[in-house]
Amino acid sequence: MRFDLVIDGYNLMHAAGLARERYAQGDLERCRTRLLTLVRHGLTKEQRANTIVVFDGQNAESFDEAEFKYHGIRVFFSRSHEEADDVIEQLIAGHSFPKQLRIISSDHRLHKAGRVRRAEVSDSEEFLIQLERTTRRKRDQPEDQGIPLPEKPSSVDAEKWMEEFGEINLSEIEASLHQEAKREEQIRKEANLLKKKRQEQKNSSKPIEQTSETEHIEVPDPLQEKSPLDLEFWENRIAELDREEF
Repeated sequence: MRFDLVIDGYNLMHAAGLARERYAQGDLERCRTRLLTLVRHGLTKEQRANTIVVFDGQNAESFDEAEFKYHGIRVFFSRSHEEADDVIEQLIAGHSFPKQLRIISSDHRLHKAGRVRRAEVSDSEEFLIQLERTTRRKRDQPEDQGIPLPEKPSSVDAEKWMEEFGEINLSEIEASLHQEAKREEQIRKEANLLKKKRQEQKNSSKPIEQTSETEHIEVPDPLQEKSPLDLEFWENRIAELDREEF
């Protein structure tokens, strides 16, 4: 049986103000349920699956079993001849990895039992504050946060990317893009000029004389010319930078 959090139920009830000197019919069960609800909302689903809350078995006739689950939390009741502290001490003594175990109680007896096995011990009041903070944080969290944030790259990933692209000069790429943009603009101007002269020739039915402005014009093929936004453009550009280094 795996567990890493054991809670002294009645001790936590006292700290939460749910304990009474006398209980009317059904009140004790309602107070236990309120406490379990408080614990449930302050823990994650995984934490609840590894949590045990122990109550004294007295006045527990309303429960069908000495052990049951409440939203993943295992709830134990001590037998008639023992106390909840006895059950918790047995859980501490039998835990395979007590250093991973946390005990919630303000009882010095349980603190001592936990420290002997080097388990973590916390007062009930301290644990209640943690539950309250977690519950408030869950309540205040916007409902539209369904899209998870991207994970931060690990140090290994960062080193890998630095090896691949760390030596690329961004200023050089920016200057290259600027030159490419100027070149495209010049080609468009020259193409428009040539188109205009051909239209004039067609209208006048006279042969057009080649001028110095048009004799070196190369009209780009739109199917072949690559934009700086194309993936192939960047692949070619990075390959060019690699060749220039050698």
